[in-house]
Amino acid sequence: MNKFILLFLVLFIGICSAMIMAINDIPMRFRYPCQDPSNWKNIECKPPICTVDRNCPENVLGKKVIEELQKSKE
Repeated sequence: MNKFILLFLVLFIGICSAMIMAINDIPMRFRYPCQDPSNWKNIECKPPICTVDRNCPENVLGKKVIEELQKSKE
């Protein structure tokens, strides 16, 4: 009985570890291009172009999030 529990725990920990390592390899993906901070300098993410479809970073993320990101870069 003890060997069964030990084997189960070893397999469970191994599977959890493999899942965590696999999740860390997933690249960041954004639903909208202007959610990605590296695209904020692009013309389509600056007003007045982005205000037409409300795809500006302020609209997509919110002003608080953008202010916090800018503060963390400083």
